[in-house]
Amino acid sequence: MLCPKRRDAENRPEEPNDFHLNMITNDRMKLKANRSRLSDISWWMRFLSQKIAQRANREDDLRQPWSLGDTHILKKLLQV
Repeated sequence: MLCPKRRDAENRPEEPNDFHLNMITNDRMKLKANRSRLSDISWWMRFLSQKIAQRANREDDLRQPWSLGDTHILKKLLQV
């Protein structure tokens, strides 16, 4: 529920339907765990740090020389 897996065409989280809400509210252990997480500031900090790190890694992957193509790599090798 905190990180919905269901996404729309634009990769935005979809609203939970009654089935998913009932699945969470009827599972007392899951509900207790979610409440505990939501009230724990250190959990939020770990959660946010993980999301920031994942985003940075995706951005780094786009900047890697091998993602720019063979021509770019050969030009860089010739500069050395």
